[in-house]
Amino acid sequence: MVPDSAIVGFVWVLTAISGIIVVARSVMKFLRFRGLAWEDSLMIISLALAVVYGTSTILLYDLGLKQHTAFYSPEFAEYLYLCHAVGFMAPMFSRISFCLYMLRVLSTTSVTRKRLIYAFIALQLAVNVPVSIFVFTQCGSFQELWQHGIAQPSPSCVRHDIIKILALVAVVFNAATDLFLTILPAVVVWSIKVMTARARLGLAATLGLSFFATIASVIKIWCVYALYTYKPSLETVGRLVIVMGVEINVVIIAASIPVLAPLFLQKSGTNKKRMYKEPELKTYDTGAESAATKDISLQSSNTLGTSSSKTCNGSTQGKSVITRTMEVSSEDREAV
Repeated sequence: MVPDSAIVGFVWVLTAISGIIVVARSVMKFLRFRGLAWEDSLMIISLALAVVYGTSTILLYDLGLKQHTAFYSPEFAEYLYLCHAVGFMAPMFSRISFCLYMLRVLSTTSVTRKRLIYAFIALQLAVNVPVSIFVFTQCGSFQELWQHGIAQPSPSCVRHDIIKILALVAVVFNAATDLFLTILPAVVVWSIKVMTARARLGLAATLGLSFFATIASVIKIWCVYALYTYKPSLETVGRLVIVMGVEINVVIIAASIPVLAPLFLQKSGTNKKRMYKEPELKTYDTGAESAATKDISLQSSNTLGTSSSKTCNGSTQGKSVITRTMEVSSEDREAV
């Protein structure tokens, strides 16, 4: 069994990392764009809830309760339910934030993909908000919810099998959302043919960090199932607390790094030529044309000196046009 101090410390280390990334994201966005977008504000809310979650874990384990007393304690039930509700709400704001960011980045993508993103935003609200409210209203009042602890719920509370179904529906849907937010950027980025394969792979990996959130969400499914299926134990609660802490903070980190990465690349002056393929320019076989021009000039040198001079000047102008075309093309690539 993991020590209580190790659980609390692990959750707060992740929260500190998330805080640093969100603060860096907010400062860079404010300095560059003189303000924050909606997705940035939602991410700040998610971070605030992550801090609330970390504080709840401290209060939960500061009780110092043992196996035979913890699940009969009203305070233990209160802090555990608070962790449970925040564990649904904090990642929800992060996912919606990332969806809004994807809509901004993929503004030219197909209408179907945009509608899918909007659908997932609506479903995130429709699933997680009612479940979080239900956590606190399942017994009619707060006092009825935790006055008997967890082992002996009040008769007025909703049956555990109903709560189990609702909780599993929510965690399964959240895992599916994380998977969707992992696959969609990869599909869209890989269709950008003007970028090199290496650049597309790097961009897809940056936007697809939700894969790690998907892993945490899948593990959370098992932890929620175990909490409502088997006899409650501190070991099961400890695993759930760790997994929810990982999910909350990994979603924040995964949704913030894609926003920070382009800003850092731009500040560092990364050469964009490495990101884009060389354009295929039309080539002209000027060797035969030059030879023919030279022959004509030699044959006419004795009688048409003036015409020969004009022909040579025209050939030089043609070469300069081709050279300028290549220079402009090079400038366009650098501008891209």
